[in-house]
Amino acid sequence: MTQTDQTPSGQPPLPDYPLSVARIARALGVHRRTLQRALLNDPAAPDPADHNDRGHPLYLHQPVADWWPERRQGGRPRNGPPPQAS
Repeated sequence: MTQTDQTPSGQPPLPDYPLSVARIARALGVHRRTLQRALLNDPAAPDPADHNDRGHPLYLHQPVADWWPERRQGGRPRNGPPPQAS
């Protein structure tokens, strides 16, 4: 068997040029709307690198992948524990 350029999940690596939110969401294993909402609502989210012909934002995969695990979780303090049930 030969070695191929693929990530551990079996997907080929993403290119270094700006991609759609949908393409990055598939690579992260999340729904497009979830990623899109997080990118719009978190002030620490990466800025779009470009826009497509319809004006939709395009992002570089690596900055989004680096930010995703550290993103702001809605309804929770940034570094605090989850709220306790009463």
